[in-house]
Amino acid sequence: MSKRHNRSTGSSNKISLRRWESGQHNKHDDEHWRGAHDTNINADISGYQTTLRIRSTHEIANNPILEGIVRTHQIDVVGANGPTLQVQSENTTYNEARERVWRNWWKTPDAQERRSGVDILRQWIYMLWACGESLEQLVTVKDAKGPVKLRLLAIHPRRLITPMSHAGEQNIALGILLDELGRAKSYFIANENRFGDFDWISPTDAKEIPASDILHFFQSDEPDQIRGVPLAASVLQTIADLRDFDREVLDATRSAANSGILLECVDPSAEAVELAGGSSMPIRRRQISALPPGYRMVQIQANQPSAQYVDFRHERMAEMGRPVGMPLMMVRADSGDHNYSSARFDGQIYARGLTVFQSRIGNHLTRLESLVTREAELAGMLPPAPKDISVNWRFEPIPHADPSKESKAMQMRMQNLELSWSELIAMNGKDPETVLASFKRDKEKFDELGLPYPWIIQTAQSAQNDNEDEEEDKKPVEEEKKGNVGKKNAADAKK
Repeated sequence: MSKRHNRSTGSSNKISLRRWESGQHNKHDDEHWRGAHDTNINADISGYQTTLRIRSTHEIANNPILEGIVRTHQIDVVGANGPTLQVQSENTTYNEARERVWRNWWKTPDAQERRSGVDILRQWIYMLWACGESLEQLVTVKDAKGPVKLRLLAIHPRRLITPMSHAGEQNIALGILLDELGRAKSYFIANENRFGDFDWISPTDAKEIPASDILHFFQSDEPDQIRGVPLAASVLQTIADLRDFDREVLDATRSAANSGILLECVDPSAEAVELAGGSSMPIRRRQISALPPGYRMVQIQANQPSAQYVDFRHERMAEMGRPVGMPLMMVRADSGDHNYSSARFDGQIYARGLTVFQSRIGNHLTRLESLVTREAELAGMLPPAPKDISVNWRFEPIPHADPSKESKAMQMRMQNLELSWSELIAMNGKDPETVLASFKRDKEKFDELGLPYPWIIQTAQSAQNDNEDEEEDKKPVEEEKKGNVGKKNAADAKK
């Protein structure tokens, strides 16, 4: 049997792979990837979730940059007033009634009456950064205000555990009972034992809650993943390195400043100067007028922070916003180094990421809204829903860097038939039908008072300005034509 020949090395007993050099084994690569392994993500979550949750919560509380990132992300995803429900069907009366039922319930959906609907959504975003997930139990509060008694009870993720009585069971993982398809059937929530301001969780005392009564909000990145990982997990090391670096630079700067002034002997024959009380003495400001013979006064030059200190910090700070695509100008809350184009481009990348979180929130809200509607129907507040009904959620968009330029761009798209008026209104987080109804009410009120409607005046002025611009554009062309005719008549006369 002939041996296969290796063309690259000339060896006849080795086979060389031509790609994926990172998959080769050597002491440098094996050392770099010594922590990489091929286990199920749930096993990793089981081993590191508590540590990641503790460290993420600690950094958010103690690092103003990370806290600012989380707060900014909360505002951008949820907005000032939260998402708006838009019900669409042929029955306009039913649409308005259903939207009104949701608005009234969403004002105080918390079982403990501490959070509004907007507060709940903002807490979900915070919990994604700190704990990787958020849990809400659907409960019925009999003495709740209003005919809809459904409420949300917040559950901290640390209470979701596998009780010791069920340890080792095949279908229970990370406190969740799964069916044969991997769907959640029930959640094991540990009971809290309160002692005044403190509480503790017993691993043996847990209650089983059906999955139908739980809202579990987390980001699923891998197949079979059943628990969340904090968004801050991937940047914890960066945050720790940056805080240590800042502390060390500050210590070096302080040490140089504390050294003050040194006396350096420049004449070997000079007598040594003895200082009372040791090798240092305090010097009052503007008091030194003479030095011992053979000595000169030297001040230590501070080399920290270095010239690259600011650039280095900015590079590391940019990494902190990458889990959600937040650009550096928003991490620093400073756009001084950006022009309009760069700020708009960076903002667009971040805005597309916001829609992902808003879509996930919308899925949970759709489920929650259907339960509220069902209870309202049973209470006689709503009739049966029409067959052609659809439910959508409108989130408030983040402000544009230059509203005037953005408005002109939208106007051009509408003129080119790339965008309809209803789509434009929906992009701004508003309901087109509601806006039209508002226009109608305003116009009727203006007509009643005998006042001109501003929108009509502005539109007429814009049309008049456009006509004047067209007339101005035509004048040079007509004058040029008249000039050409005059020249031609003169030439004919000469002939």
